Amino acid sequence: QYATTYEWRVICKNDTCSGTPVATWSFTTEQDPGLTTLFFEDFTAGIGNWTITDNGGTPTCLWSIHQASEYTMPTTAVGNVLAADVDACGTGSTLLSTATYNNPIDASLYSIVNLEFDNDWQALDADDFGYVEVSVDGGTTWTAIRTFDGTDVRNTHEVVNISSFVALQSFRLRLRSVQPGWDWWW
Repeated sequence: QYATTYEWRVICKNDTCSGTPVATWSFTTEQDPGLTTLFFEDFTAGIGNWTITDNGGTPTCLWSIHQASEYTMPTTAVGNVLAADVDACGTGSTLLSTATYNNPIDASLYSIVNLEFDNDWQALDADDFGYVEVSVDGGTTWTAIRTFDGTDVRNTHEVVNISSFVALQSFRLRLRSVQPGWDWWW
């Protein structure tokens, strides 16, 4: 199988064995060379590929570009990240904001579609939510494919299979943050 880690060890079968534990070896197979990247965003060009919407935060506190080093992210996350960081907006702020990718993502040729991203969800309380959402009707309706709630989910590389929502069609992608108090960040 592609991208799979296998382990093995040698077990003594004869009566001349010492009974001491043996080492375990492992290897990971290569990624499937048939994989195709439909969309990649590292925010080196800024936020120009995204439409940022204020959904009622006070004062206005929106998604913005930050450095990955400001957060607890996987070591592979370097450079710019898109963050909904209400903590950076100051005391008494709320962050109710949506970041929508401007271009439709064409998955019309693919029956298996995964969305991968690095993540640091630092919630303050049960009122905090972060949503990764997709739309297959041009943005009229949205379906949450990953929800973060009042429980922290930090330092993760997320892989979400979104095939059942978007396979064999074009779709839109958005990130929606609901942080109704001077909370932390996503």
